[in-house]
Amino acid sequence: MKQRFTALDVRAVVTAYQQRLVGLRLQGIYDVNPKTFLFKFTKPDSKHLVLIESGIRTHTTEYVRDKSITPSSFCMKLRKHLKTRRLTRVRQLGMDRVIDFEFAVAAGPEAEGTYHVVCEFYASGNVILTDHQYNIVALLRVVHIEDAKAFAVGMRYELQGARDVERVERAPLVEHLRRAAPKDSLKRVLATFGMYGPALSEHVVLRAGLSPSLKVATALDLGPESPQIAALLAAYAEAYDIVEQLGQGTHPGYISYLPQRDGEPSDDPVFDDFGPWLFDQYASRPHKQFATFSDAADVFFSNIEAQRLRSK
Repeated sequence: MKQRFTALDVRAVVTAYQQRLVGLRLQGIYDVNPKTFLFKFTKPDSKHLVLIESGIRTHTTEYVRDKSITPSSFCMKLRKHLKTRRLTRVRQLGMDRVIDFEFAVAAGPEAEGTYHVVCEFYASGNVILTDHQYNIVALLRVVHIEDAKAFAVGMRYELQGARDVERVERAPLVEHLRRAAPKDSLKRVLATFGMYGPALSEHVVLRAGLSPSLKVATALDLGPESPQIAALLAAYAEAYDIVEQLGQGTHPGYISYLPQRDGEPSDDPVFDDFGPWLFDQYASRPHKQFATFSDAADVFFSNIEAQRLRSK
């Protein structure tokens, strides 16, 4: 079962936030648990509740959740600097699993008084409040790398390392495939190629008409006239277009279910994956389409939360 957002998920939800949240005021910030926060954005005729779980996910939600009676010190700092502030920009940093929420003053984003909330959705994650120059004002957790503080109050949050997705060229693709171990499958090798991620990479393999389990070292032709490489390059061109499309406009979301052993529909299907695109590996499985990706993520994770509560 999928456990957290991918870079593609981040791209899709950022695009939705740009359309639905920018220009709204942040009227409330609440703790759900030590790693999860609820932001309430409002305008005169509507409100949007945004759930942010450090290292895992972010999406709007329609489900009611209990909030901590006493806000944490980090939550209090967020309220102090951001409450009633207008959201002026949302962006993904490159193709990384990082979102930058900007709350700029009238003088502009580079003026003093502007704040950023930077949310990381990889590894252990983090939620970081910075000033207009990305100096850290407060953060959910201090990060240490080799006995030195990498992220702490007073330090600068560096943006230069953000990576973006690029079109796939033949030479780097072949070079990456040549490094495959003897037993490596095509699916496994391409999962770490570029910034496409495991799900989109498997989609590429299937669109190229190849088997994900194909052994790269012994069954893949890497020669200059290889029809297999040509098919992969064509599929990667489609994949690049998918990434571009997910950065433009609101997209539907999908939840796929594990197939039932007897092949019959179930009243209680087992959730397996969610995403902003119906990849080929899931098209033949039971699945459900939602109006937006954020709706799909909300249903998926709320189902997991309900299962955890029932098991207690």
